[in-house]
Amino acid sequence: MYYSSAYSFGNGVEIRELKGFEKVFLQPGESKAIDIEIPIVELSFFDVKSGKWKTEKGEYIFSVGTSSRDISFSVTETIEKDLFFEHL
Repeated sequence: MYYSSAYSFGNGVEIRELKGFEKVFLQPGESKAIDIEIPIVELSFFDVKSGKWKTEKGEYIFSVGTSSRDISFSVTETIEKDLFFEHL
């Protein structure tokens, strides 16, 4: 599973980052449900100003596909406020 944010690296450029993975083998026409959990702290970066790990408020897009260039499904989630963590 990939995630991206308009706020990635503070420059407004959308960058996809792999955050979860599960290899699934399917036969033609077969489908399978899987769960991939991504803890919110995994979306953070070290904020020098606060001296803590920070997940910025805003919209985050979670995408599934065979690669970052072959996305088949995306969903957007919103984080309402900045979140800070002491450690990862």
